[in-house]
Amino acid sequence: MSVERVRKCPECGRSYPIKVLYCRTDGCQLGDPGDESKEEPKLTPGRDQLIGRTVARRFVLTEYLGSGATGLVYRAVHKALDREMAVKLLKRELMWDERSLLRFFREAKTCSAVDHPNIVYLYDFGHDDTTGLPYLVMEFVSGKTLHQAIHDSPSGNLPVERALSILVQVCHAIEHAHNRGVIHRDVKPENILLTERDGKADWVKVLDFGVARMVGEPPVTGHGQISGTAEFIAPELLIGDGQVTPAGDLYALGILFHDAIVGRPPFSGKLEVVLHQHMTVHPPRLLARYADPMIPPQLDDLVARLLLKDPQQRPTAAQTSRELEQILTNLVERMSVQGALQEQPTQLLQMLERPTQALMPIERKTTVVERPARPTQVVGRENWPTQLIPQLSSQPKPESAPSSKPELADADRMARELFAQGVELADRICTGSWPTALKNLGSKVADCYKQEVELSEKLFLLEKLLADKAAASEQHNELRQQILGLSERLQIDASLSEEDRKQLLSELEQKEKAFFEAETRWRRLPPTSPESLRRRIADVRRDRVRAQILFVRLIVEMPTSGSLLAQRDQLALRLAEIDNPKRSGPQGAVTK
Repeated sequence: MSVERVRKCPECGRSYPIKVLYCRTDGCQLGDPGDESKEEPKLTPGRDQLIGRTVARRFVLTEYLGSGATGLVYRAVHKALDREMAVKLLKRELMWDERSLLRFFREAKTCSAVDHPNIVYLYDFGHDDTTGLPYLVMEFVSGKTLHQAIHDSPSGNLPVERALSILVQVCHAIEHAHNRGVIHRDVKPENILLTERDGKADWVKVLDFGVARMVGEPPVTGHGQISGTAEFIAPELLIGDGQVTPAGDLYALGILFHDAIVGRPPFSGKLEVVLHQHMTVHPPRLLARYADPMIPPQLDDLVARLLLKDPQQRPTAAQTSRELEQILTNLVERMSVQGALQEQPTQLLQMLERPTQALMPIERKTTVVERPARPTQVVGRENWPTQLIPQLSSQPKPESAPSSKPELADADRMARELFAQGVELADRICTGSWPTALKNLGSKVADCYKQEVELSEKLFLLEKLLADKAAASEQHNELRQQILGLSERLQIDASLSEEDRKQLLSELEQKEKAFFEAETRWRRLPPTSPESLRRRIADVRRDRVRAQILFVRLIVEMPTSGSLLAQRDQLALRLAEIDNPKRSGPQGAVTK
């Protein structure tokens, strides 16, 4: 009977075949080959020798969560503040790999540059003197990925409203990262975590900035290689030198809409086929792939623009955020109107005789589509069919029309003045009571004024909350940078005495306490934008101006005599000034 020679992990004791050099559990280098002469005891989670270790003198590792391409992730607890965090340790076998170390600490650099409610923030990083491993300390978030949410859905896709609500938050995170000069480069459902916050489900946290790049930084990947996931790679990355720009993240966002609403991306299959389609095939429209009446045409158009081959023709993250917010607001209002109609009481309607018709059943085939996990890949470009790529032309973007707010404000002022004069003339012409048409228009104007006041009060409170949120966010980021600076000093300043280190640790704990208090304020405040309220106020104001001008027009057209004739003629002259097409008034309100 031959004895099998194995290697053992010095940390956890697991045995491996002789060809394996590193432990697949904790990344430790395996010992010299020995004889497997006795039965190996079964492993339990407690056998992980890193559990219970303290990283950076503050974070106690409590649970192994998983591993990625370069790191091991643990749940940890802050010793002094009893706060849960996530700690990522570089695998031991990669400690001497210069490229892996560079990518690990570049993730720290890019994460430290962003601070947004929809992004998992970096709390600390460095080189731990107890484990001997580089580490990152990040916000701990529990939940499931968007990939899992789509996979677990009975229909294999998400309802339009839910998908739109999730991806609006993703776009906000991308917009913030781009404003800080960070390009994610691997936006996909597997890197979007859905959690719960303040009782709200589907709160988004964007993960994994491991392949992200700061604008202007040199690449870590080798020449002729790119990092990313095949189904979400933008076509410009496959051409020429593969210049990384923010537009690549927006292309991936367009793919995300297909993946969430349809249930699969527009291009899938073998790597070579998917990359070829990204370069040469125009993606089908969202409504063409999934004819759901709840998909707004504006969303279909926006997704099509996000997937344009020319990156210069795609909207920016800021433009996309504003459009998505408006689309979501309109969709919610549309669904609320439909809900109100469904709550109407049942009415007895007259029976209509209609001939019975025999309709053929619609044949629908049930298909089962596998949804495998999609790993981030590093692939070469040397064999890609670049000769089939159409030349991308750079067309200048159309200039936006100048704002007409002063003209609208002027029209609003004139409408108020005209309406006041019209009410005075109506009281003098109609001595008894106003005609029904004037009463209805007067009530419409009063209702609009009431709505304007209510919406303006809401806008004032929201803007105040957003100002507080901005102040809390700024304080949160400042404290985080101070914590990173103190932690770095503790690690690299060899001249510190033990007493100085204790004092620095005490100062660090005070900063950390203030940091988490600021985070509580930051999280409780609403991240919504006041733009939708401003648009509603503008819509109500336009309705009010139309009603006021129509009221004045009816007064001008009423038969008048005597001393009131001059007053009516003067009112008609002022009304003609608004009717002048050279002036900018409310559209469609004053056409005779």
